[in-house]
Amino acid sequence: MNHRAREPLTKLWLRLRVVAAASLAVALVACSTSSEKLKHFHRHGIAFEYPESWFITTRPISNGVNPVYRFTVSTVPVRRTRADQGPCTPGIAKQVPPDGILAYLREGLGPLDRDRALPRMPTRPRSFPFPNATSTALCGWSRRGLWIPFKDGGRAFYLGVYVGPKATASTQRALRHLLDRMEIQARTK
Repeated sequence: MNHRAREPLTKLWLRLRVVAAASLAVALVACSTSSEKLKHFHRHGIAFEYPESWFITTRPISNGVNPVYRFTVSTVPVRRTRADQGPCTPGIAKQVPPDGILAYLREGLGPLDRDRALPRMPTRPRSFPFPNATSTALCGWSRRGLWIPFKDGGRAFYLGVYVGPKATASTQRALRHLLDRMEIQARTK
């Protein structure tokens, strides 16, 4: 084989090595993000799995009493402050870094929630939307927050979601897994 005939084979071999190295890198990242152990949450007829390194509380993150807080999950510990009033949580917002996430679920238990709001609420989405850079619907958060009302199992819920601008893809996948696979039992009379 002459020199010119070997040149295309050398380039092909180099390309194959680059593709193999890239594939291995992707596989290693996928394995490292999915290898984190999961914890289980099950309270008030709501169940889901969340990464072991995340923080969860069932304590209210504001002084609002209805809808009631069912859980708050985040990548960093958060504490309620005096600034967190009603549906607005600006004190909590200051505690979550740009690479963090936070989600909380509130359930409407009053007669107005069941009789008026519930019939008009959208059904739970198959996959919850995530906020983007212009989302401002989460009170007390300057950007990247969504307030998502939905009904499931005859119950009225309000989901607050914050995804920081520097939240990694694996963190976002973990939050999507938690929210989209969350199980909610039907309300009992």
